[in-house]
Amino acid sequence: MPGLGALRKDLHSNSELSVLLKPSRVKLLTCLIILSIVFKSGCKKDTPPASEKLKYLTSKAWIYEEYFTDYGLPGSTLAYKLGRTENSMDLLLNKIKFNRKGGYWEIRETGEEMAGRWKFLNNETQTEVVNITGVYTANIIQLDADHLVWYDPGSGRYAKMIHQR
Repeated sequence: MPGLGALRKDLHSNSELSVLLKPSRVKLLTCLIILSIVFKSGCKKDTPPASEKLKYLTSKAWIYEEYFTDYGLPGSTLAYKLGRTENSMDLLLNKIKFNRKGGYWEIRETGEEMAGRWKFLNNETQTEVVNITGVYTANIIQLDADHLVWYDPGSGRYAKMIHQR
């Protein structure tokens, strides 16, 4: 077995290895490796924790408990109330599910399914829903673990929603 001297002689005779293994280059290479590890670990993209409102909105599907038309006007009508037999609108089939990454789907009163995009606006005080029928912005009146209450001033619609049972 060749000794350490022979190994050094072989390494020094190979010009490529001798250039790479020069003490100044070894130090430079070591520094570059350490810096790349430090930068890589320091640049981790931590996902910020989801807001409470996002958790509440996206946790389960929502159904209508009450739905008003022309809300705030003299002709305001409670068009739907869950469990009431005589409603001017039948929203029993309606269901809406918001997803954390901005998608949503709903089942409409006809049973038709529709999907689209949604997002919070104005520091999570409003929602914007975009689907094939248009763009809808609603003011969030209440949003907690059990209730979503919203008002759309553009259409005069006001709704109280609960989680699907």
